[in-house]
Amino acid sequence: KRDWEIGRAFVAAVEPPLEIARVAADVAELAREVAGSGEPRVRPSAVAAATLAAAAARAAVSLVEANLTALEGDARVAEAEEHALAAEHSAARARRAAS
Repeated sequence: KRDWEIGRAFVAAVEPPLEIARVAADVAELAREVAGSGEPRVRPSAVAAATLAAAAARAAVSLVEANLTALEGDARVAEAEEHALAAEHSAARARRAAS
């Protein structure tokens, strides 16, 4: 029973970093939009926001993976990875748009 409870705790611990990855991808995309069409004086801040959001999403992937080590092939790892890749793509586009 104790092992089962520990397993449940790890699975429950996945949701907060997964939500961070989701939100970070959204933030990076919004920042990309500002970097491309916002006022020139706020574009560097938008690039910084997109870059930080991408880093947060990538860190969240590590946490999801760590909490699901016993569950090989869990779809939540793939979901977190997709959000991190989307955030990284948005950050790269923000950098290009602001230069």
